[in-house]
Amino acid sequence: MKIFFDIDGVLIDGFHTNPARQNRWDKTIEQDLGIDPAKFQTIFKGWFLEVVQGRLGFEEEMDRWLAQEGYDLKAKRVIDYWHQKDSSLNRDIWDAAQKLSHLEGVSLYTATNQTHERIRYLRDHLGFGKYFKDFFYSARLGCLKYDPSYFAAIEEELHFNPHVENHLYFDDDKKNIEVSSARGWNAVLVDGAQDVTMHPLIQSLLG
Repeated sequence: MKIFFDIDGVLIDGFHTNPARQNRWDKTIEQDLGIDPAKFQTIFKGWFLEVVQGRLGFEEEMDRWLAQEGYDLKAKRVIDYWHQKDSSLNRDIWDAAQKLSHLEGVSLYTATNQTHERIRYLRDHLGFGKYFKDFFYSARLGCLKYDPSYFAAIEEELHFNPHVENHLYFDDDKKNIEVSSARGWNAVLVDGAQDVTMHPLIQSLLG
């Protein structure tokens, strides 16, 4: 059985699409680095969209933006700070994922919008590499999850037929659920940890 997890809003307790569930990592970015958080948010509607699809270099674009905005900071410092702050695990889901990863016949994957750099951080420093068989993410696949070709690329690479194979996909974004469901994925909208841990298939696997 294949189980796919989104990262932000599911495995990581951070930028959930439900504002009431958000645990913002950048709450003290002005105090810590001197960066205006409102100004920082503008990157997510600009150049970062190209970075997260693998079309531009993260460090190069961050250096350019910092200089343009008049910040005397290097991109690496800001990116390292970002990764360290944006790493609060959803403990209930993480504990379930660890247990699932040890079950025979169960393979865990991520299906997420991320940069190459953040995936490396999560995989190598936060321990994701111990439990996940592979990492599918937007910078690797060249598109965001709102694009059906994102899910088509995963299907092709894994030789995975969602209409036939037993699987689950957990995500906090309704649009991702709609796009994947239209391709036959067994997609589950996650508002809280119980949507994962109390799912009937997860309960049956974990006993």
